Amino acid sequence: MKNKSINIIFGILMVVALIGGVMLASQNQETRRGAYFAGTKMLIMPEEIAAKTGKDLVAQLFLDTENGAKLSALDTFVCYDKGLELNADNPENQVVLNTDALKDLVDVTLENVGDKPCVRIVALAGATMKPANLKSGMIRVLNIKFKATEVADGNITILADKTKVGGYNPAAGATDNSLKVGTVTGAKYSVTIGDIVQCNSDSDCADNEYCDSATKQCKPTTGAADDTYLKFKMAFYGVRGDAMCADAAKLPLSVTVRSNDGVVKNYTGIVSTKTNTSGDVGIYEVKMRLNGFKVRNNIAVFVKGPKSLQVKYGVNNQSSYYSVAGGELSGLTSEESSTPMFDFTKYPLLSGDVTGPNNSQDGVVDGLDFSYIKTESIKRTEVASGGYMLADINGNCKMESQDVANMMLSLSVKQGQLY
Repeated sequence: MKNKSINIIFGILMVVALIGGVMLASQNQETRRGAYFAGTKMLIMPEEIAAKTGKDLVAQLFLDTENGAKLSALDTFVCYDKGLELNADNPENQVVLNTDALKDLVDVTLENVGDKPCVRIVALAGATMKPANLKSGMIRVLNIKFKATEVADGNITILADKTKVGGYNPAAGATDNSLKVGTVTGAKYSVTIGDIVQCNSDSDCADNEYCDSATKQCKPTTGAADDTYLKFKMAFYGVRGDAMCADAAKLPLSVTVRSNDGVVKNYTGIVSTKTNTSGDVGIYEVKMRLNGFKVRNNIAVFVKGPKSLQVKYGVNNQSSYYSVAGGELSGLTSEESSTPMFDFTKYPLLSGDVTGPNNSQDGVVDGLDFSYIKTESIKRTEVASGGYMLADINGNCKMESQDVANMMLSLSVKQGQLY
């Protein structure tokens, strides 16, 4: 009912003259000539946005009106991918209007459109703004202050088909005051691990603290002292010990643990520690407290990299596909020192999930990924040591045919184990 009320309010305001002579437009299409008196483009700036976990990621919404049209109202949906968050209780606190452009923030609500989280924003010029004071041309309308919650890459997009824009039409007797939304341009964003890293394991914290594996911050052990500790070492297929562009900080993991009686916990943004700089296989170690998970025996561990398939590990020293339901990993404790280090290096994570139907990773490796990596490999691009390229599967800082060969292995395996 709330959304319906907003639509009614916005529709009324778009056809009734506001105090001060500001005319707002109805989005209803009329049969007469000139249902739109002008057009506008919408864009998110800057085109590429970066932030650290725990910090704000600020996206600026601009309108560029045509033919001198002046902005007087906006009802739009802005959608975003994983790694970003808006406060569900008070999302309006994270939307900051440019009051030189629009005065009144009528409503801010969070809605899902398809499988995308979106924020709907309704704003008006208001009764105090006279036509002469309305803005035209390139206008910064508002800022959205997302909270960066986890390491991720994604897109911020504007839904043109759900957007209504009102403008002041100075023509005598004009009632056609809506602006046609033409081109919409979104932005890409990247969230990386925060600069302030207080701990990598419990040994970095005080006696009454533990290292939170997701935030890399020391936290009190109250209520968590008996949580299970997990340690394992793993590898990425084709990534050597001397791979100079396979930095652990740029390869955060998602880890899921599951007990045989169905208890499941998910952990994201887990940064491993690379332990060798030579050899055929790069070894990455994870030491983490499983917050809220107290099972010690017969568990399975599911691990996924940022461009790797999810792999299930059910036994120590696993060297092949584990096809049995549940898991056999046992002997875990609540202490780092007494918990065994499981070895998963003999069954590395297979990489290749670099794109999908919406030009973003979709959790599977298919023809779209093959096409992308093959196209990139032909470019023979190279970056300096420590750099990162999405299609550089083996982490050797350059694009080559070996990256294509490595990802093709992923096409032949069962993908994304979940049981």
